[in-house]
Amino acid sequence: MADDKPLVLNIGPLAVPLPRWAVAGFGVVAVCFSAGVAYRQVFPPQPELVTQRQANDALSREIAEYNRHIMDEGLRSEVMFDAADRGALTVRAYADGCVLIQRRAPAGQILTRLVPDLSRAPAADAIPQHSSRGPLSALVPTLEAQGRCLNPHPGAFKATSGARNGCVVEVWREFADGCEHVQLLNTCSNTWATNPDGSPQVRWTKCRH
Repeated sequence: MADDKPLVLNIGPLAVPLPRWAVAGFGVVAVCFSAGVAYRQVFPPQPELVTQRQANDALSREIAEYNRHIMDEGLRSEVMFDAADRGALTVRAYADGCVLIQRRAPAGQILTRLVPDLSRAPAADAIPQHSSRGPLSALVPTLEAQGRCLNPHPGAFKATSGARNGCVVEVWREFADGCEHVQLLNTCSNTWATNPDGSPQVRWTKCRH
C-alpha cells in the first residue's frame, strides 16, 4: 500500500529512509524545541548581576582602601551632629581624597564606611585568602584581656580575608613584629566593626609585647 512506503530524509547527498513512526517522534522534538524557544523569548534568562570574580575584586578593593587609612588620622575631622535622640555623625577627610563616615546610633551601634576618591582608578591589590585559621568563633579571646596588645598597632602589616558568615567577612592583619588581629567587615553594607570612639574594633590573636 502507498501508505506503507517509507519517507526519505535528504541530508546533503545522502537519502536516509525513515519509517512513518519516526515522523511522529521528530514532530514531538520539533514541538518541544519550538516551545523552548518561545519560553526564552517571553522569559529571557536573567543575567547575573554580580559575578563571583567581581564580588571578590570589590572585596579586595574595600579591604585595601580601608587598610591604607586605618592608622591615618586624616587631614580634617568634623562632627556634623551629636545628639542624644539622633546619635552622632562624624566625617574625616584624607589627603588622597578619600572620606571616612562614622555614624553612631543612639543605642551605641557604630557604622563605619570608607568612601574612596572616585577620581582615582580602583586599587588593584589582591587580598589573599586567610587559610591558617578557623572561624573567628572558634578562637578564645584572651590576649586582649591581658593588656599586652598595642592598639593602634605601629608598623606595616599584611592583610588577608578569612571565614565568611553571610555578609560578614573576617579581615586578618599580621604585623611585621608577628602580632595579629582580626576585624569584621559587613560586605552587604560596606561597614566595618568599630568601637564607640570610632577606632577599629579588632580582636587580637597574637601578641609579642
